[in-house]
Amino acid sequence: MIKVERLRYADGVAVVHETRYLAEVLCPALVNEDLSAKSIHHLLIDKYSIPLVKMMHTIEMHRLTQSEARLLDAEPDAPAFFVDRVTYTHEDEHNRPAVWYRAIYRADEFQLNAVVG
Repeated sequence: MIKVERLRYADGVAVVHETRYLAEVLCPALVNEDLSAKSIHHLLIDKYSIPLVKMMHTIEMHRLTQSEARLLDAEPDAPAFFVDRVTYTHEDEHNRPAVWYRAIYRADEFQLNAVVG
């Protein structure tokens, strides 16, 4: 299992903490990539030719715990968006999990919108 954590900033403010877990068997060379300037999604598709065919996406609103607030330099109990996503690849006639993504977005810095269709 490969674990990638990122803390993203906007105008010097920590706004989102991301954690990704990837099946190492699908792309073991990913550990050698400079991920500071490359999109993991594009590496999986373009460089490693891993078809990402389906995802399950959940967004919930919660209050930050003390440890989550420390990560984002925010106040404990502040509202935040929690995004959970599992992305699947197709292998041997079956879909199998390829990436599990979890992110915590500061609600005072983000507005989430969904457009369907």
